[in-house]
Amino acid sequence: MNIINFNNPLFQGFVSVTILTFVLSLGMSLSVTQLREFWQRSGLMLRTLLVTVVLPPLLLALLILTVDLPKPVPIALALLMAAPGPPLLTLRISQAGVTRNLALSMQVTLALITIVVTPLILSLFQAGFPEATTVRLNIGRVIQQVALVQFLPLGIGFAIHQIQAGWVEQLAKILNRVSQVLLLILVVVLLIYLIDSKLLLTLGWLSFFMIALFNVVLLAIGHVLATGYEPQLQASVAIAAIARNLGLAIFIATSLARADAILTILAAQIIGIIINIPYSQWMKRKQPLPNR
Repeated sequence: MNIINFNNPLFQGFVSVTILTFVLSLGMSLSVTQLREFWQRSGLMLRTLLVTVVLPPLLLALLILTVDLPKPVPIALALLMAAPGPPLLTLRISQAGVTRNLALSMQVTLALITIVVTPLILSLFQAGFPEATTVRLNIGRVIQQVALVQFLPLGIGFAIHQIQAGWVEQLAKILNRVSQVLLLILVVVLLIYLIDSKLLLTLGWLSFFMIALFNVVLLAIGHVLATGYEPQLQASVAIAAIARNLGLAIFIATSLARADAILTILAAQIIGIIINIPYSQWMKRKQPLPNR
């Protein structure tokens, strides 16, 4: 049942404005110098890229090869694995005790590489698993979409940040709040449609169990790979592994005539967030108490 017209230009425009507003605020909040400092921590950066970009698609490939899942599930997971660095990543990592600048640097890095990573992962998925889905994405259009809502606003944000005026920081905070409100509206609307669509019953318990297991394994891999770092840094790498850009995944998915895939994206994200909560609290308790 087509419960909502996701091809409607108004819906697509709302999603794109949501992403663009956030990414613009992201670029305005961090200097190139601060970003370079994160890149100079090559060990941490490489581990972050490994658990956010390289390993998730490989784990998804293993899941597709071993478990027969309803078509919306591999479509949704492929789109999510191709979209690292969600709008709330900074908040979720900060809750684990990481400094805001480090969290921002990690998020900006992931946003920068989406112009290459997103179309590459999706093209490999389509070529390697043609039977996993009956739909096909136009990779050229995907590149245009990512450039429009990720690369371009990030570059504009960096340029505005160079002004170094007081109003820039204030505007960045306002844009960030606006983007969070827009994202909340998007999630609430989709959640209403998700419940109304009866998709949860259609997919079955195995789908949701495998999505949960998929997230747990990714979280564990991220945790293990970051062993040796301070608890807050270890947590940031693990959380980044399962944190995905819901808006970008949905924005790309609007070109598909599959409402069920878009709603499954939301369901998978909710499962990931639920799994993340106890882990973040556990890692925060492991951190040493500040000296008084």
